[in-house]
Amino acid sequence: MGNSYNGYCWPERIAKFREMERRIATGELSAPTGPCQLCRDPGGPDTGVTFEYHDEDYSRDYSWSAPACYVLCRDCHIYRLHQRFARPKSWQTFLAHVRRGGYARQMKEPCVKLELSKYRRALDEGGLLPVLETKHPYQQAIGSEWFARLRLDAASLTDASARRRP
Repeated sequence: MGNSYNGYCWPERIAKFREMERRIATGELSAPTGPCQLCRDPGGPDTGVTFEYHDEDYSRDYSWSAPACYVLCRDCHIYRLHQRFARPKSWQTFLAHVRRGGYARQMKEPCVKLELSKYRRALDEGGLLPVLETKHPYQQAIGSEWFARLRLDAASLTDASARRRP
């Protein structure tokens, strides 16, 4: 059995997932394509990046567009966004990487790992955060992104007030 998210129980979440699969199979809904709506990775044939729908809202009538749903690369979706509850400082470090124009897949690169480990250490120690080297231009206003408004408290997983729609 799966987990709750944004106050939606697993049966509600799996119902939307099954409907999404059905609509993709019949052509009513396009399979997700990039760029990632979190790290902005455009993907491409040589990158190995796959894209997935991430739902914030499982209410009927289902929607597969923002703010109910976002297209994310798998790294952002599974390994970053859904891990934010268990690892909030890692989430903050990841957002600093994204806001310097970094893609989630770049976090595996040794030089990026080293740079972000220094950032994380400063975050843990409450010290001055190092300036991260720009990777790609970042066009969004920091703090106004959809992901900046996500709750980090584990209670939001089952709290109905976390729902986008009542």
